[in-house]
Amino acid sequence: MKKHQKSAKNEAEMNLDVGRFFQQSAYDDFDAFAESAIAWNLDFMQLDRGGFTGALQQCGHSEVLLGRAVFNRKLEQQGESPPGMKTFVIPVNRQLHMNWRRQDVGGNDLLVFPDGRDLKSVSNESFDIMTYSLNSDRWQELVEFHGAERLMRRLHDHEVISLRPDCCLRLRQMAFGVLQHVGECSDAFDQGGYDNVLEEGIAGELIRAILTSEGHDAPKPEPRVRTRALKKAREVIEEYAHMPISIRQLSQMAAVSERTLQYAFQDKFGVTPKSYLQSYRMNQVRKALRMADPDAARVVDVANVWGFWHMGQFAKDYRLTFSELPRETLKSR
Repeated sequence: MKKHQKSAKNEAEMNLDVGRFFQQSAYDDFDAFAESAIAWNLDFMQLDRGGFTGALQQCGHSEVLLGRAVFNRKLEQQGESPPGMKTFVIPVNRQLHMNWRRQDVGGNDLLVFPDGRDLKSVSNESFDIMTYSLNSDRWQELVEFHGAERLMRRLHDHEVISLRPDCCLRLRQMAFGVLQHVGECSDAFDQGGYDNVLEEGIAGELIRAILTSEGHDAPKPEPRVRTRALKKAREVIEEYAHMPISIRQLSQMAAVSERTLQYAFQDKFGVTPKSYLQSYRMNQVRKALRMADPDAARVVDVANVWGFWHMGQFAKDYRLTFSELPRETLKSR
């Protein structure tokens, strides 16, 4: 499967040579949202219809990052967490439901980013999470300080940890309170007053929450047959999406029945294979239009490349998906 490309902006920011910082912005474009996340390498694909609205908050420095991401659309998310850091996701929305690295997770599940592995998730509407990244060596020091070496084995074996609701609530409130206060009192943060809270405070609460919640059942991974079928089907889509391809052909190339493929896409993405293929093509058109020269490119040519030939229907579907016409995307470059 093709890996997405890092944006030039994120390449420059991956080293976090920005000192202490706080940023807060609202977005109506999911690509702009992804490109603005400091130290993250993200790539989104919209799977449902409707205009995107989102908000992003981040604070931290070279050793620690705390952030909150909120948006309203069903997105397939791929990418990489900040390099050299141990990263966790803390749900803010208790009704959160998403598929993360082949597991269904909910509002009391802590997500643990595996070292050197890609982010692969599908989020539903009302997405609201906090992310916490700490320098890997510093994380190891704090784990040893708390005498919690067994925690490292648990994190190595689990990418999703079901927290006790009260533990998750305390962790959520602490992280949210720190981020909110830094936003309101940036002078104190600029002077380094919140370094201990960002590092030792949140990390300590995180360690206690994980240890206290030992024994809780973790979500079960997806059946392997569906996992393999999804992987193969998505590889086929990425390679042949610009060509006519039926769901029967897709299932044959994935070596499963159409029904199995249907179940696999519904479980993972909440959409049918046909809808996913349509969304993939539509998102590729949008990316091409955002990168094209508005004085030289034509919408019809870009649409034709990705298999859209009936321009009236294409423009209607595009507007329903992204809440703007294709020509507006092209001119917004």
